[in-house]
Amino acid sequence: MISTITLDTYKQQIGSGDAFNLSDSFNGRVGDEQVPLVVHFKERGLAQQFQDGLVPFLTGFVGSLDENDQVTAETGEAVSYVGTSDDIVGLGRVKMNLPGTMFPQEGYFYGFLGLQNADGKRVTTFNIWFHVYNGNPDMFVNKSPFRSELQKLLDQTQALIDVADDNLKAKLQELNDQAITYFTKWNGDYADIQKTVTALNSQLADALQKFSDGKVVTTADLSTTLAGSLGTLANFKASGTTLVDKVVTELTERQINVKWYGAIGDGTSDDSAAINAAIEAASAIKGTVFVPAGKYLLTHDLVFKSNIVFEMDHNAVLYGPGQYFRFDTTTTGYGGGVSNVIVRGGTFAGNYDATGVTNAHADGNAFNGALHHAQHIEFDRVTFHMTTSNSHTLDLGGCDDIYVHDCDFEGMLVRNSREYVEAVQVDYSQLNALTYHDDVQDANLDGLPTINVKVTNNRFIPIYAADGTVKYPAPNPFGEHAAYDSGCPKHLSFIGNTVLDAPKAGGAVLSEAWVHFVSVSDLTIKDNTFKNTTHTANSAIGLYSTDTPLPNYNGTVTGTLESTQEGVEIVDNTFIGFDAVEQTKAIVELLGNKEVASRILCK
Repeated sequence: MISTITLDTYKQQIGSGDAFNLSDSFNGRVGDEQVPLVVHFKERGLAQQFQDGLVPFLTGFVGSLDENDQVTAETGEAVSYVGTSDDIVGLGRVKMNLPGTMFPQEGYFYGFLGLQNADGKRVTTFNIWFHVYNGNPDMFVNKSPFRSELQKLLDQTQALIDVADDNLKAKLQELNDQAITYFTKWNGDYADIQKTVTALNSQLADALQKFSDGKVVTTADLSTTLAGSLGTLANFKASGTTLVDKVVTELTERQINVKWYGAIGDGTSDDSAAINAAIEAASAIKGTVFVPAGKYLLTHDLVFKSNIVFEMDHNAVLYGPGQYFRFDTTTTGYGGGVSNVIVRGGTFAGNYDATGVTNAHADGNAFNGALHHAQHIEFDRVTFHMTTSNSHTLDLGGCDDIYVHDCDFEGMLVRNSREYVEAVQVDYSQLNALTYHDDVQDANLDGLPTINVKVTNNRFIPIYAADGTVKYPAPNPFGEHAAYDSGCPKHLSFIGNTVLDAPKAGGAVLSEAWVHFVSVSDLTIKDNTFKNTTHTANSAIGLYSTDTPLPNYNGTVTGTLESTQEGVEIVDNTFIGFDAVEQTKAIVELLGNKEVASRILCK
């Protein structure tokens, strides 16, 4: 059985002491090129995401240890291997079929294992060692191929077939062929494997009865050769007592496919329960959920849990009109809710034009996001389609460390007097601020403002009608339109984004601009492009202050504080199609008490 070696790049970065000892899982043999080296690269316990062009490498010396317990040019022979893209298995794994020249002599390998880019620059490096044992001197000539225990079992089955009568031989040959077909497709869908194993067990039971009735070999022979071996699989190191148990363990450690839990992905079957069950299972092992290509109808909320990677195929769509995708809290404080989640790829889609939606509770049949006390959350290359309406695509209530990058936000359903609604709202843990309410959410309000939010390299774009006109404008990308007495959002950045044709200003004095804040500290708005092709009266950026007393997180007016801004930088942005004279709106608007402008850098 080929062992997988797990190396965590974070442990390497913080200093791991001596070279990693791989000898418990992998050792070489002189001239051997039959057993590949399989490595699972992780970062902070999660599968490392490979950049395009990365390939594995292994380089060092094979020979005797010197006085420092290392092999150098003086005590060994230099060897080196640089892989190709074919070595990248995916989900952080590489499989290197090392040539026999990597093991020229007996002794120890001491050197480096890692990943490098197309220019030869090493981006991940581990110092490692393992044994190189003496091998067959004829390794390069007439080598017998490596046979796994399962392959040996199939060989024994073939031997039984050869001595059976014609009818029984045909039946056994059919079973043997099925086993070979399915076990060579080891990375296939778990549900198919499970059904196949069940069918094989049934057919083998029938064959066992035939043997016991007559006659070619004894029941004991069959039990020893087939049933006994398949029942124990001693050399298959995954945990479990049966083949199915071991396969489940092995595949689950790689990722959890939502289809294992019953998701269909046909756009008409309700996949809510299946996907939520997959999320629960992944959270329990700090694993990865995988959503294959397809359209997954959700008639109930999607509920995220901590410590997962939620990976979607580029052509996977979560279709949840009228629903929420939620990151709920369970207690007060930053991190009191869901934490340590990466959502990557695919599309989250509502449908403003849908009718007769089952169990709809999000405004306008949008698919809104509600995050309360969430911490360390990343959205990477996700398309959000029809997800902003009376509420937000990402409503951040008292959250910390939110990173949104390389995403598309498509279309906003504009409601009268709510033209200012943001796609990414930097909000508070406050009664009137939350998108989603239940007894637990409302019992854990603490007034915390959201902090540490990065929104970079995203596109906020309209949805067009058939005639080319704007049907649904781009959502207002980023900001907040209320302030409370428990502090203000801080450490925020909006960098490198494109905003095209967001809504026309609707008269809400303190939030008319596309990007707007009523109270904020340490805000950077840089290198963005704001383009207004409809020439509506708009400001691109607005900072507003008010002397109005602010309410607390339960909604009671305190009468003691006022909103303000400080530490704001607005630099190197591009504005297209804005005419302050024609539209009677400033491109960058500062409004409020007289001290605001002294704390803002705008150039």
